[in-house]
Formats: sequence, structure tokens, C-alpha cells
Amino acid sequence: MTLKQQTVAGVDVSKDTLDIYLLPSKKAWKVNNDKASIRKLVKAFQKQGVDLVVMEPTGKHHWELMTQMVEGGIGTAVANPKKVRYFAKGLGIIAKTDKVDAVVIAKFGSLVEPRKLQQIDRKMLELKELVSRRRAIVKAIVAEKNRASSAILPLVKSSIRQSLAGLKKQLIRIQDAVIEAITLDDQRRQTFELLQTVPGIGVVTAAVLVAELPEIGSLNSKEIAALVGVAPFNKDSGTFQGHRMITGGRFFVRQALYMAILSAIKFNPKIRKFYNHLLEKGKLKKVAMVACMRKMVIMLNSMVKTNSEWRAE
Repeated sequence: MTLKQQTVAGVDVSKDTLDIYLLPSKKAWKVNNDKASIRKLVKAFQKQGVDLVVMEPTGKHHWELMTQMVEGGIGTAVANPKKVRYFAKGLGIIAKTDKVDAVVIAKFGSLVEPRKLQQIDRKMLELKELVSRRRAIVKAIVAEKNRASSAILPLVKSSIRQSLAGLKKQLIRIQDAVIEAITLDDQRRQTFELLQTVPGIGVVTAAVLVAELPEIGSLNSKEIAALVGVAPFNKDSGTFQGHRMITGGRFFVRQALYMAILSAIKFNPKIRKFYNHLLEKGKLKKVAMVACMRKMVIMLNSMVKTNSEWRAE
């Protein structure tokens, strides 16, 4: 008895188009990246018996494809772009075009078989977009403030003041929308409120964690630390023992945790004690900070898992 060969679709996603490559048929074609075209694509994949659709994350441009495929009952995976590129190099594929990328993604999906998504939460995607927009506005405000410090002409100064006023109004509206999106969902609201019981975790950090780390509370300590990118990995070979380093993970979650740790070192007795203990042992401040971030995310994960508020003792 021979096993049926899996039918895999590799999709290279861009803002306006989707390049598709199907294995084992080696059929290639392109469609528009819009709701109507994706709806037709789902029906085509269902008819052709596609077992797995693989794509890379591309900001929000892959969201509709990902969502419709999962809702259409088609196995769907979002592959790590770095792993796909390493895979391509291993195959000796150097060229990088949309068509070539679709071929590589399909082969990656066929041979590596990345983990399939089980379900899609459209409200979570909307929350992520709001948090991403807030981040962009904050960045723009910082940039305008830097320009204001070096501006000389009155007209330029006035322009910057007006720009800052507009950006600050936008920030308030987006922040209100973020809070509303969180509080409309009972589970997300509960997690949001639990996280804020920890000294050092404010509204912004809690919102980022809810939006960017939905797995919190569902993984073990090693898994959550690795997912965030605060778990140290060995770099040893033979008799050589390298420094333990963190790698990968979710940058914006780490960024939010870093800012939280700056506050927690002052106001959270558990984190402050742990941080000072590491410094007394001769650890560098940067190393101690990362260790505190790891301790913090493991603690938060445990709190959400057990539905318990933070306690100092």
C-alpha cells in the first residue's frame, strides 16, 4: 500500500499579488491579493485537495490569505522567513524573485512540514494592527521631538508643533481603541488585568503582551522563554565553550519587557532582589537585565496559567 503524496501550495505574498506554486504538480500561477480573489483560491484549493498551504509573514498582507485558508478547512502554516532562506541556500537556490520564492516555500512545506495553525482569531489580528499602529505613532512623535530640538526657523517650529499635536490626538484615539479591543473579549480582559497587578507592568506593556504574545499561559516556562527570545542557547563545539546567547523570538515583546524591567528593578521587590543578586555575583548589567526579563515572562506565564494575581511574598 502506497501513501498518498501530500499536495502542498507555496504562496509568496506581496501587497497586491500572490504567487502560487503547487507540488507535486509543479503548477504555478498568480492572483490578486484581495478578499474576492482569495475566496476563489480557497475554493480552487478545496477542489484540488490541497493538504497544506505555506506562506511567510509579511506584515498584515498575509492576514486575509491565512484567515480564509484556515476558515476554509485547509491546513495552513506561516513559516519562519529565516528558516526558509536557510533552506533555499541548502538547496543551492540563490536567486530571489516572487516565482522562485513560491517554489522554495512549497518545497519547504513539503519537506519540513511546518506546524499548522489550528484556528484564527480575527479580533486578535485587529488588536495586533492597533498595537502596531500605536508603535508607529510613538516612533513618529519621538522623531518630531528630535527635529524640534534642532529646528531654527519659526515656520519649521510651528509646523512641528502642529504635527506633534495631531500625532498626540491620534495616539489617544488608537490607545482607546486598543483598550476597547481588549476589554470586549472576556479572556483577553482578564489576562490584561492580571498582568497589571505586577509592579513594573503598566497598561502599554500589558496591551503589547496580550496582542503579541497570545500564547501566554498556555506554554511551559522553557517554551515561553524561547518564544519571546530570552532563553539562552549554548554555543559549544568540541572543547570550545562559547558564551550563552539569546536569539530569535518576538522583538516587540522583548522591547516591552525591557522597558518594564527598568521600572520593575525599582518598584518590584522580587525583580529588584534578583537583579541585585546577579550584579553581586559579577554579572554584567545587560546580562542581568535579560535574566530579569526571562524571570518576568516566566512569572507572568505562570500567573495567567493559574489565573492568580501577583503577590510580593
